[in-house]
Amino acid sequence: MAFYQNMNIPKQLIVPFSLSRFEGGLNNVGSPLEISVASSPNMLNVMCDNPGIIETRPGLFKYILTQLPEIVYRAFSYKTNTFTYLLLSSKTKLYKCNLADESITEICAINNIISGCQKGDKFYFVDGEKYREYNGTNIFEIVQPTIETYTAVSGSIGEVVLPEGANTNDDYYNNWWVYIKNGTGYGQKKQITDYVGSTKTATVAWTTAPDATSLLYLTKNEQGSTVYDNGTVIYTPSVFEFADDFKGVNNINTFNNMKHITYHKQRFWASLGTSKNLVVLTDLDNVYYAPNNLYFPPVTDDDDYIVGTRSFNNALLMIKKNSIFALYGTTYQDFSLKKLNVTTGAFNIDVVQQLDGNMYFLGNDGVIYKIYNIYGDNTENLVIVPISTNINIANNPINIDINNVQKAFAVIYKHYYILVIDDKMLKYNTLQHSWEVWDNWNPTLFLLYDNQLLMSNENKYLYRCTLDRFYVTETFEAEEGQTDFILQKGYLNEAYTEAEVKVDNIKLESNEYIKLNNNKFRIIAGTTEGQIVDIKYYSLQSYNDDGVAYNCYWHTKDLDYDNPMKKKKFRKIYLIAHTFKYFMTNLAYKVWIDYNELDTDIKINNQISLWGVAKFGDKFIKRNVVRSEPIQINNRGRIIRYIMSTECNDTPFCVYEINGEVEVI
Repeated sequence: MAFYQNMNIPKQLIVPFSLSRFEGGLNNVGSPLEISVASSPNMLNVMCDNPGIIETRPGLFKYILTQLPEIVYRAFSYKTNTFTYLLLSSKTKLYKCNLADESITEICAINNIISGCQKGDKFYFVDGEKYREYNGTNIFEIVQPTIETYTAVSGSIGEVVLPEGANTNDDYYNNWWVYIKNGTGYGQKKQITDYVGSTKTATVAWTTAPDATSLLYLTKNEQGSTVYDNGTVIYTPSVFEFADDFKGVNNINTFNNMKHITYHKQRFWASLGTSKNLVVLTDLDNVYYAPNNLYFPPVTDDDDYIVGTRSFNNALLMIKKNSIFALYGTTYQDFSLKKLNVTTGAFNIDVVQQLDGNMYFLGNDGVIYKIYNIYGDNTENLVIVPISTNINIANNPINIDINNVQKAFAVIYKHYYILVIDDKMLKYNTLQHSWEVWDNWNPTLFLLYDNQLLMSNENKYLYRCTLDRFYVTETFEAEEGQTDFILQKGYLNEAYTEAEVKVDNIKLESNEYIKLNNNKFRIIAGTTEGQIVDIKYYSLQSYNDDGVAYNCYWHTKDLDYDNPMKKKKFRKIYLIAHTFKYFMTNLAYKVWIDYNELDTDIKINNQISLWGVAKFGDKFIKRNVVRSEPIQINNRGRIIRYIMSTECNDTPFCVYEINGEVEVI
């Protein structure tokens, strides 16, 4: 039988395609074909915060130029009407950073990384060994008051005899206060003027003589007084407090064993002491009085210990290793404890952070959860739901060993929950419900200060994380004829007209100054010696992490062109992106077809390109626009993937759209 060749030429079909409206983040679970265009199965150091843009993550620059004395692991903002300090805790020292002159001063030695908070004009903290108060100048250890209780042996109008157990040294109780708590002479409070140790007789000017029924309460300082003495602060409970058997005597020493402190409903709550299932608390609005009858015993009898506490809405969350409890109520009489609907707890208290009406935390099962009130109010209706079901921290590009996350910590910045695990940072956008993964910062602490996100790492500098643009002001004292001024705190914006320059508080016109490069400013007319020059300018996002390069990449979902029986040829691909005038952008752009990388890499250079007849970047978006040369692809295939990456310093980009044509034969 003869065979005939079909000589009909197939009809050519040109199908344009466009990828835009990038609105998501990382998603590395499930079939690639189930991932939306807005997501990526693998991305690193990329931001998708603004709908329609995929952007290189920003970098760092030094917030202060002074290097820290050692690596710090926790920071606190401490601000009063007279000063503003940052308190920085290493594992062995506590420092204060005076932002006015960028000086760093050691405050005291510590036993471990501190936990603390400000109340009024004072800062209180614990380190597992001591409970201390800092007023910005002096530091005091809060110590147990000296209190002794006895039943009198006998008494008269001028004296009282103490029983066995009282001190045997002459004059030991001189100037002490004695209060009759019960029995004959009840309610009297007098001061001891003399004491004979051999007979245990105290001289006291009683109004009513005590006898063998009188219960005595002896204190070194007057009841209800707070005494600062030789680096210590001592609060002695009042007679009414001590006489209240419901509260009990002051047991402030329990705070010395604690490693975590929370301020909630006018009380300090301390946890993580020698008894890992115990929470102790101060009396209402009295940080010096921890009644020994006011505490919470273990809520379970197993080894499920408390890692810390957090104040959340109307409740105090007791975060445990394998469970979470919510404590409601204001006074001891109406406290109630409720277990939340989760079968896990948190690795540590530092991963638990609140954003708006939600509390986020990393569970010890490797899943990230959100706690919220189901009715959006302060009622007792807290529920817990997972928010990381679309990622797996053990998979690429996160690659975290779940057994090695004890040092994890988190910070809240605007609408982001940022979780640090090992060398990775997981950034959760609560508005888009999407995840991003960053590395290379290796932070040891984060601090949200003055609406800015500060960070430190093993380089021992305090950095500003430039997630947003912001104003920076620098002040110089000019020399005679000086024209050029070198800025220290960041890069200038490309449009120098956004700067504001003043000489001796007189604002210059825009034609009287000019920007020479990223960090140098010139005043056209020069200056006179001693003149004060103030330069206020927008900081441009820094894309270099203090001189260290980082890798950045992102790729699309796998786009399926449906029919594998047809021949296909991808003819053209265009990439529309923003680059930055003062940063050299070299963006590597790759295409994979049917999971095979094509040898079609191109470098997109930093240049102004024309789009039609108008300079699109200058006219509409005030940045430069780059369009790639067309990529001729002759491979057949069904699945296509687009990959963008950078591997050198200072290479920012903003990708807005990927366009192309596929030829179906």
